[in-house]
Amino acid sequence: PSYSHSPVSSDRLTACLCDMGYTGNDGGPCAVCPAGKFKETNGSAPCTQCPAGKHSGSTGRTSISACVDCASGKYAAAAGSTLCEFCLPGKYSAQEGSNKCMECAPGKFSQENGATSASTCEECVAGKISRFNASTACEVCDRGKFSTAPGGSRFDGSSTCHDCAAGKFLTFRGAETQQDCDPCSNESPNSHSAPGSWICVCNAGYSGKS
Repeated sequence: PSYSHSPVSSDRLTACLCDMGYTGNDGGPCAVCPAGKFKETNGSAPCTQCPAGKHSGSTGRTSISACVDCASGKYAAAAGSTLCEFCLPGKYSAQEGSNKCMECAPGKFSQENGATSASTCEECVAGKISRFNASTACEVCDRGKFSTAPGGSRFDGSSTCHDCAAGKFLTFRGAETQQDCDPCSNESPNSHSAPGSWICVCNAGYSGKS
């Protein structure tokens, strides 16, 4: 059969062994190892997959050296990959041969595709937070809340969107300081609010516009 060989003076078909880079039963037809695989021996052994983090785009390869490391900023999650994928925004890969991308931590974000460094993950500015790993944008603190420090995350008690205190209110989003919270007494001396409020309500026995 094609892509096979046998010792000199062989008299049996099964003496025909598939060449390196090809596989099949002894004496049978030999199929080329597909892209993403290789075979370093003669015979019927199956083709071997390139390890995760590597790729090969050509067929009939005879050595693991054909499996090339993914470049930084890319990854190959599965063995037998024929190409490497870019790390998505919110993630990065600083090393060659990665089988996964690292994620920006809560409090940070990245919009770059194929990022190669953790420095790509930028801190959310004051007045904004990111709650999850691999964020691609920061959320603006809602009305009634503020964030004074960069890198805000709701999983970080020292750096998050804090409620304005009871008896105060804040009508706009993205506040950066506690001083942005105004006392209800500025609106009416006979009103109050719960923590994190953006309006004040009249006390019992009083009426008016909230």
